[in-house]
Amino acid sequence: MIINNVIDYHFELLQNEIALKYIINRKISLPIVQAFKLGAGTNNYDDWFSGYITIPIFIDNIIYTIIGRSYKPELKSHKCTPDISTRLFNHSAIYNPKYLILTEGIFDALSLIQSGYNAAAICGLSNLFDEDAKSIKSRDIYLMFDNDPNLSGRKGSKRVALSILEHLPDARISICKLPNLSEKVDVNYLLMHYHRYFREYISTSLNSAERFFVENIKKNENLSPPNYENDPDRIEVIIENYLQIEMKKRNKRHTQINCPLHENDNTPSFTVYHKTNSFYCFGCGQSGGPKRLRFLLDRKLGTK
Repeated sequence: MIINNVIDYHFELLQNEIALKYIINRKISLPIVQAFKLGAGTNNYDDWFSGYITIPIFIDNIIYTIIGRSYKPELKSHKCTPDISTRLFNHSAIYNPKYLILTEGIFDALSLIQSGYNAAAICGLSNLFDEDAKSIKSRDIYLMFDNDPNLSGRKGSKRVALSILEHLPDARISICKLPNLSEKVDVNYLLMHYHRYFREYISTSLNSAERFFVENIKKNENLSPPNYENDPDRIEVIIENYLQIEMKKRNKRHTQINCPLHENDNTPSFTVYHKTNSFYCFGCGQSGGPKRLRFLLDRKLGTK
């Protein structure tokens, strides 16, 4: 399994000048790299994480999955272990009885952690897993999401707040606002460009955070995640268009169908992961994203 490669990926990063430079440019220190076993995929073509910084997710000190962050501009920005759902990064932070800072991205959380804060990252999830939300022990929870012009970070923080309150109705949740220093500002951006004033900005954001109350949500405020049902780059839409079948989602995380890439797949083994817009076949081993799927289907069906 891919998750067994964490140590190999870690040593690969220490020898990969381009990947290591990417980490350094984001102002993440070597002790943090070592503490969280950050790594880099190999240059092998068949390595799922080739071209990506690898970030293992630990749950109770056990490797649960790996998230990849591209350090090459031509690749998709994020990638996950294909057969496992994403969970909180730095999961152990939820057991801190005093406070917890939740960020959108992993590098945001790393920026806070190396500056002495107790932080975890939701890794782009629109809400928390039930097990994670129920397990939070922190008295105060701060949501420090991206400050962007379309307000997606602020809407996302409200969705996460609601998902926490479903399980912890007495939780004290506050939404932080980062300074308007650029068109889009996140925690790691502050560390990269305003390193000298980083702690001052974070302290101000925490001290001025607004307490979240469900009744403060406007009646016409749409907090639903974006709808990608008709997006031509969705794996589900590609399959429907090529094979003229209807993709019925069996659950929120993934759907399994008979593999369109190999013969005699009597037991559905082709798995579509809705959150990451990726696929993996447990029968033939093919995996990837929209571009890869189109290539494989064109080759299989002889459409190009």
